[in-house]
Amino acid sequence: MSYPEALRALNQAAYAAARACQNEDEKRQLKRICFETDELVDALPSRMADFCGEVPALQSALVEGARLP
Repeated sequence: MSYPEALRALNQAAYAAARACQNEDEKRQLKRICFETDELVDALPSRMADFCGEVPALQSALVEGARLP
Protein backbone atom coordinates (compact mmCIF):
# COMPACT_ATOMS: atom_id res chain seq x y z
CA MET A 1 0.00 0.00 0.00
CA SER A 2 1.37 3.40 -0.93
CA TYR A 3 1.51 6.41 1.38
CA PRO A 4 -1.40 8.20 -0.35
CA GLU A 5 -3.51 5.03 -0.22
CA ALA A 6 -2.70 4.53 3.46
CA LEU A 7 -3.53 8.15 4.25
CA ARG A 8 -6.89 7.90 2.48
CA ALA A 9 -7.62 4.63 4.32
CA LEU A 10 -6.77 6.29 7.64
CA ASN A 11 -9.13 9.16 6.80
CA GLN A 12 -11.95 6.77 5.92
CA ALA A 13 -11.34 4.76 9.10
CA ALA A 14 -11.46 7.91 11.23
CA TYR A 15 -14.83 8.85 9.75
CA ALA A 16 -16.17 5.31 10.25
CA ALA A 17 -15.05 5.33 13.88
CA ALA A 18 -16.65 8.74 14.49
CA ARG A 19 -19.94 7.54 13.00
CA ALA A 20 -19.93 4.40 15.14
CA CYS A 21 -18.89 6.05 18.39
CA GLN A 22 -21.59 6.54 21.04
CA ASN A 23 -19.50 8.51 23.56
CA GLU A 24 -19.69 12.26 22.82
CA ASP A 25 -16.22 13.06 24.21
CA GLU A 26 -14.60 10.32 22.15
CA LYS A 27 -16.65 11.32 19.10
CA ARG A 28 -15.33 14.89 19.43
CA GLN A 29 -11.74 13.58 19.53
CA LEU A 30 -12.39 11.36 16.52
CA LYS A 31 -13.84 14.28 14.56
CA ARG A 32 -10.64 16.22 15.25
CA ILE A 33 -8.70 13.31 13.75
CA CYS A 34 -11.09 13.34 10.77
CA PHE A 35 -10.42 17.01 10.12
CA GLU A 36 -6.66 16.61 10.52
CA THR A 37 -6.54 13.67 8.12
CA ASP A 38 -8.79 15.64 5.71
CA GLU A 39 -6.04 18.27 5.53
CA LEU A 40 -3.37 15.64 4.89
CA VAL A 41 -5.42 13.99 2.13
CA ASP A 42 -6.21 17.37 0.56
CA ALA A 43 -2.48 18.17 0.49
CA LEU A 44 -1.61 15.03 -1.47
CA PRO A 45 -0.31 15.78 -4.95
CA SER A 46 -2.60 14.80 -7.77
CA ARG A 47 0.25 12.79 -9.36
CA MET A 48 3.41 11.73 -7.53
CA ALA A 49 5.55 12.37 -10.63
CA ASP A 50 4.53 16.04 -10.54
CA PHE A 51 5.20 16.48 -6.82
CA CYS A 52 7.86 19.08 -6.11
CA GLY A 53 7.07 19.82 -2.47
CA GLU A 54 4.13 22.12 -3.09
CA VAL A 55 0.43 21.54 -2.64
CA PRO A 56 -1.21 21.07 -6.05
CA ALA A 57 -3.44 23.88 -7.26
CA LEU A 58 -5.67 21.70 -9.41
CA GLN A 59 -8.87 22.49 -7.55
CA SER A 60 -8.31 26.25 -7.51
CA ALA A 61 -7.37 26.17 -11.21
CA LEU A 62 -10.66 24.51 -12.00
CA VAL A 63 -12.52 27.10 -9.97
CA GLU A 64 -10.83 29.84 -12.00
CA GLY A 65 -11.83 28.12 -15.26
CA ALA A 66 -8.36 27.01 -16.35
CA ARG A 67 -8.13 24.46 -19.14
CA LEU A 68 -6.22 21.35 -18.23
CA PRO A 69 -4.21 19.35 -20.79
